[in-house]
Amino acid sequence: MAHDGYVALGGEELFNASRTVQLAEAMGIDVVWLTPEQVQWIEDSLGGADYDLVATAPWYDAGYPESAEFAGFIPLSMPGLDDSTRESVVVEFVTDGGNSQNPRNKVLNIVASVAIIASTDRGAKYGKRWLDRRLRAAGTEMYCSGSELRYFDHGPDSYAGLGELTPPLVHRRDVSLGRAATVTRKHLTSCSSTWLVSFTWNANDPYEYGDPVPMLEGLGGTVSGSRVLASGTEAALVGQSCPEYDYSPIYDPLFPALVEAPTAPDFYPEGWTPLPGATYKRFWARVDMEGLDSFEAIPMIELTAAVEARMTRVSFWRPDVPPGSAACTPLWQVILTYIPAEGDEGAMFLDSEQKAAYLWLGVGERVRRSDSLVYSYNAAPVQWSSISGFDELLVTLDVFDATAADDLRMSLAMVPKSD
Repeated sequence: MAHDGYVALGGEELFNASRTVQLAEAMGIDVVWLTPEQVQWIEDSLGGADYDLVATAPWYDAGYPESAEFAGFIPLSMPGLDDSTRESVVVEFVTDGGNSQNPRNKVLNIVASVAIIASTDRGAKYGKRWLDRRLRAAGTEMYCSGSELRYFDHGPDSYAGLGELTPPLVHRRDVSLGRAATVTRKHLTSCSSTWLVSFTWNANDPYEYGDPVPMLEGLGGTVSGSRVLASGTEAALVGQSCPEYDYSPIYDPLFPALVEAPTAPDFYPEGWTPLPGATYKRFWARVDMEGLDSFEAIPMIELTAAVEARMTRVSFWRPDVPPGSAACTPLWQVILTYIPAEGDEGAMFLDSEQKAAYLWLGVGERVRRSDSLVYSYNAAPVQWSSISGFDELLVTLDVFDATAADDLRMSLAMVPKSD
């Protein structure tokens, strides 16, 4: 289960039980029920140092003496971190039975309870004000979304012959404050002050994500990556037509419909979709999905172009599909109508976690949205779906622009995702 001994909000430490326990011991606070040895793994996992020095704490301010009397927080409970919000709404019929609508994941509510630990009452009040300020300041990040909440996926585990294994960090994104911190209880002794507070976060994106797992680099040139099983190039493939399904209703020819159903509009602009018979160059790689095949995983793709490129297609296929096949049923596919030269706008990113396409120069947080340049087959919006259940994947990069066929490079990482 998720471990709340360390929590970072918006990329900055918020709760750290290891720091708090060490500072409490240094300040002579005797109400802490944990020992430094029990939570030392947190400092070791994070590569921290000098947790027993208050000057290294994120809340310390030399201009406020009370900040040196505040030892930090010890999380008491955070129900919700391990929960799924997936549910299906049932619509009852007038007659027997009903209909279960498509399931969806609701916003996840995380009710946090923490103990403020300080050597004086004014130190505890400073800690409460610092917490309030941090919770308010954790506002929007990229794309006007909430903050990222990071914590350990589970506590430390020890296995025979392997020693202690460091648990991975996971995160929830688009997290915002639902209810501000409320003091529920205070306890004051001659050498300590403990305040119990609770507040609520809303994880507007209800999924939990792991850190990206690098899969490959340099597709389109020299392919590298520890998970690459094989790679190659197909020089001149020809686009094939795929089945077109006819969903129009059938009528008795003796009793035709009074008003025929409208047909779908043909709104493809010229040159906006790869047509059957078009030639393209394919770069492909087979990647190992070990460790990701039992979970959902979503792609994070970076594309760079030395010269501007038009009409590029990225696809994921089942492992049994031959690299030179013109199959019609990819697991995931996206078509890019235009990729500017990297020196002008930066690299093109297809970010399945943010569900967005953007150009980024790699410095600062300024990005340029490029969703209008990206779509799925038949001009449908990109389906930011996950992939699961495969121990291998075939990844293909199809370049229809002959002038840019050797000037595109693609990198891929997969992000574990769960609800």
